[in-house]
Amino acid sequence: MFEFLQSLLKRNSLTKRALGYTFYTGLASVFPILVFPVLTRIYDPIHFAVYEVFASIGVFLTLVVSLRLDLAILDPKEDSDAESLYRILLLFSGTSAILISIPLGISYFVFDELSTNSFFQATLLLPVYLIFAIAHQAAIYWNLRKGNYRLAGFLKVFNAVAISAFKIAVGYSSATTLSLVLGTVLGQTLSALLGILIFITVYRFQFLSDTIINLKNVLKKYRDFPFATLPQALLMQSRDVIVPVLIGMYWNPIKLGHFSALNRLMKAPTFSVGNPLSEIIYQRMLEYRNSNLNEPYRVQRIYFSVLLFCILTFGTAYWAGPPLLPIILGPKWTNLGEMFQILVPYFGFGLATVILERFAIVFKKQLTSLKIHTVIEVASLAVLVFSALSNQKLEHGLAAFVGISCLGKSIYLFWIYKISTRG
Repeated sequence: MFEFLQSLLKRNSLTKRALGYTFYTGLASVFPILVFPVLTRIYDPIHFAVYEVFASIGVFLTLVVSLRLDLAILDPKEDSDAESLYRILLLFSGTSAILISIPLGISYFVFDELSTNSFFQATLLLPVYLIFAIAHQAAIYWNLRKGNYRLAGFLKVFNAVAISAFKIAVGYSSATTLSLVLGTVLGQTLSALLGILIFITVYRFQFLSDTIINLKNVLKKYRDFPFATLPQALLMQSRDVIVPVLIGMYWNPIKLGHFSALNRLMKAPTFSVGNPLSEIIYQRMLEYRNSNLNEPYRVQRIYFSVLLFCILTFGTAYWAGPPLLPIILGPKWTNLGEMFQILVPYFGFGLATVILERFAIVFKKQLTSLKIHTVIEVASLAVLVFSALSNQKLEHGLAAFVGISCLGKSIYLFWIYKISTRG
């Protein structure tokens, strides 16, 4: 694996800029990991429980409202169409925020039990988060479109630093059940405003220089775009919403807080490593396909290098993690070793899947890939729902959920190997 990573550095300037962007992306993912021990010493498990529900619903709504049209900003030949897509995203997010705010506000004043519920109080901040999360993502893709990879990477890093800083600052001021959520919203707002400021000053963007007719024409032109990327993203995020809601409803918020902390601790490194490697391997795979450079042998080398890396990384974490957790998380977090060891295989297979699923795109098997992912997620969630309804211990339910998920992903990875080494 090291050889093809090193050889990419010798490529043209576009590749170097793309690799620079992946470095910034990795840095933006690593920074929250570095400050995580600080957060677990400020906040209790119940704070993380509320935050987990808010964050999972927030990301899901962001996908639904944006329709992944932020990705479409990269596609148009003319900047005018890309600018129109940006205006459409702002219009969608603003309108959706208003529509969501109305029933939330009515519920808050009508139902007394909701007005004192921490989970419901957190959802009141969703409209604000929605607007600025979409604006932030659109700003990143606009800078990528213009070839300004460094600025796009800077926005990602600034977002991670701002959110982490506000979480710590708000927590030190007053660590309440809403502090993590409020810190996230404040950090997201600041980074989105920076992206908008860059739009105005660097690119001379004018927000009101479009007509409704032109916006409708651009939207019509890209109406099929969401179907290429949205289904699988919604599938994965639906799982990330359902799991914490089930744990909070059928077990208890403290257990949800424990799950949230371990989930955040392991998910961040999984994606900070997996996404950059996935991008780099995807680029190299396309080169192999275009030049027929002894493809099966080279693909096998990449495939087994990735699997070996995942086994060594998470195998080490499985044995070394439990005694280190109290040191990393602090004295408030105890007896997490069993849940940690249950979740390690889940994230190990998850990392391998994140890195290697791009093979399905290279070999034009996206639809089959989506079908397999759907079966895996539905089957594993069904097992967790059954465990919740039958009043089983949470660790037993998670073990069954992880077992089914890992079995499905092992079949998926074997299928990836077969389609990528065929001829």
